[in-house]
Amino acid sequence: MSATITWAIKDRNYVHVSTFEPNVGLNCGCVCPECKEHLGSRIYSKNSNRESCYFHKNEESTCTGGQGESELHLLAKKIFEKNNWLMTPPFETTGKLKFDYKKVEFENIIGNIRPDIILTSETGNQLLVEIGVTSFIKGNHKKISEIERLRIPTVEIDLKELHIENPIIDSSIESELRSHLIESIDKKKWIWNIPSIVNDASEGQSMNSELKDLLILIMTFIGLRALIVRWKRRNSSQKKHRPTNRRKRRKTVYGKSTKY
Repeated sequence: MSATITWAIKDRNYVHVSTFEPNVGLNCGCVCPECKEHLGSRIYSKNSNRESCYFHKNEESTCTGGQGESELHLLAKKIFEKNNWLMTPPFETTGKLKFDYKKVEFENIIGNIRPDIILTSETGNQLLVEIGVTSFIKGNHKKISEIERLRIPTVEIDLKELHIENPIIDSSIESELRSHLIESIDKKKWIWNIPSIVNDASEGQSMNSELKDLLILIMTFIGLRALIVRWKRRNSSQKKHRPTNRRKRRKTVYGKSTKY
């Protein structure tokens, strides 16, 4: 019998089972975050002691139903859907970086691994994000080797200190989690990166700075060239009007012209 869960995916968004009313069942239009199979919502009355949950449509499914991911893990993915950037840790001597992304993919296979999240920028740069709640990538040497082979920057976010069993999802929890996932770098560390990999924003700033320096250099060159041309013209003009033979100077003495 497959496992039951409380979070599912509908229209590319994570939805809690409490979103639905009783008797919706298989018509909830949800899929499992783990195996992507169709789910049904089983909603019990408020007076029932049983916990409402999703269930797999295929009763013979052996999928764990995403139970390997805590509610916090799933909520983290939901937050990435609502945003389009995140701060990453500094690399070597660089400051902290801002990665702007346009596309968010969950649990998609890339190479021989399936990262928690794949973020893709408008220019096609990718950033892999691993969310650590109960398990971490540190001991997974096979996955680390594949990341190094793919040469895709990968960051892991440690959320074990924020892990709460069966959390009540409200705005305060989501706001705190967003701070750790998006704005802060305290819980983040690089699994793999190289100095040449920078975020699009940093690339843009660097390119603008280089372009500015180039323009200054070009303007300086143009100015010096104009000065040289002006100096050559002036020198040429003086040579043109300079007589080849010295004219004999005349001095008028008492009204007469006298050569000397």
